[in-house]
Amino acid sequence: MNGRLVTVLGGAGYGKTTVVAQAQAVAPFPGVWLSCDDRLGGAPDLLAHLATGMERLVPGFGTRLEFGGPVENQVTEFCNELVAAAPDDVVLVLDDVHLLDAEGSEAVGALLRDLPSSVHLVLVGRAALPFALGKIRAGQLLAVTEVELRLTDAELAALWGAG
Repeated sequence: MNGRLVTVLGGAGYGKTTVVAQAQAVAPFPGVWLSCDDRLGGAPDLLAHLATGMERLVPGFGTRLEFGGPVENQVTEFCNELVAAAPDDVVLVLDDVHLLDAEGSEAVGALLRDLPSSVHLVLVGRAALPFALGKIRAGQLLAVTEVELRLTDAELAALWGAG
């Protein structure tokens, strides 16, 4: 993976989830996948689900975490646990980030600032992200948009056996 943050943004039907799932399947390090939807209620749920996913990779991960209080504090505790217990490299995939509520989006924005360098974050969604990416250092952001997800005429012809 190129960098610490990957964004894959595009409209419905562009194959965002499929592309990321295929990339994760061949990634050289483990990952946690979280599909965001309207049942995910803010920062505590988001972080608790990520901690549960990490617990599958690192038994005992997050058992002492309590998600309450200011979002910044919750994210700091989660990131401290990642520093202490996570493998050398791990990917956190958040699919459908456009469905997160304001508090969940705030938590993702805080994760961007606080994640250890061994953690790669992949954000998949249909809309522009509700937080700034301007402070991400050059080379640490890979942005995939609808333009990169579109098939060229030659690729379409090859797909249908006409090329």
